[in-house]
Amino acid sequence: MVTEKFIAACATGDLAGLLAVLAPDAWGDVDLGPGAGRRPAPVVGAEYVARNLLRYWGKGATLVSHPVGGQPAVLGFIGRELTGVLVFTMRGEVIQAVHVIGDPRKLDFLGSQLSASA
Repeated sequence: MVTEKFIAACATGDLAGLLAVLAPDAWGDVDLGPGAGRRPAPVVGAEYVARNLLRYWGKGATLVSHPVGGQPAVLGFIGRELTGVLVFTMRGEVIQAVHVIGDPRKLDFLGSQLSASA
C-alpha cells in the first residue's frame, strides 16, 4: 500500500523511494491555522515535495497510517506529540497531493479523540 511505502521512505530518508510514490507533478500545501499569519505557498513538483517532506517528516518523526474521511492519511508525531496530519489525494497508485494539517487547534482536537479511543 502507498502509505506504508511513504512511511518507510520518510523513516529512512529515502528520496528515491518517496519519489516512487509521488506523481511527477505532485503538489503539497499546509494548513497552519489562522494564527500563523500568511499561508505558505503550495510546493509543486515531486522532487520539491519529497525534499520538503523529508525535511519535516524524515528521521526523528514517527508516522502512522490512519485514514481521514475515507482518504489515505498519515499521522505525524515528533516525540509523542501529534504535530501534523498528512492527507493524500491519490491519482491511481501514486500520491497527487499532500495536504498537511498543522493547525494546533485541529491537532489538539484530533489528539484528544485519539487518546479517548485508546
